[in-house]
Amino acid sequence: MGQRHGFQAGDDGGLAFYVNQRRNYARNDFDRTQTFVQGFIYDLPFGNGSDGLVRTGCRNHRRLAHFHFMTIMSGLPLFFTDSGTALKAPGNTQTPDLVAPVQILHGIGKGNPWFSTASFAPAAANTFGNVGRNYLSGPNFFNLDAAISKPCASRSASTWIYALKALA
Repeated sequence: MGQRHGFQAGDDGGLAFYVNQRRNYARNDFDRTQTFVQGFIYDLPFGNGSDGLVRTGCRNHRRLAHFHFMTIMSGLPLFFTDSGTALKAPGNTQTPDLVAPVQILHGIGKGNPWFSTASFAPAAANTFGNVGRNYLSGPNFFNLDAAISKPCASRSASTWIYALKALA
């Protein structure tokens, strides 16, 4: 863990804290602590040549294929900053003070905060805040892709593939 090569979130690898450089060591900006990806490809019992319930008008004897891919990832780190005007240390990054344990509210969208902002307060004048870089993780990511396809041979040598796809 450390601050290097975090180009995905605009982190150029430079220092955020010059006075106390140990505060720069933290999770990288694109670090997701957990990632789960799962996929399925299987035939559904429909179509010509199957004992299923539905027969299609396609000339070949292939069944309907079903594809399913799921991705679940933990949230990206959040870096909290504050106004540095009272810090009187040009070039340094100011962070807020943590005054209470952070409550995760799990809100998504405008007017529904992910966490309680009452846990943070501006740092006292001429002092650095006590919240470090990438202190908290944001909301998790979930994605589900599904598709149903049916290859059908035409009278010529070509094959048509009919597909229905859904993304969530």
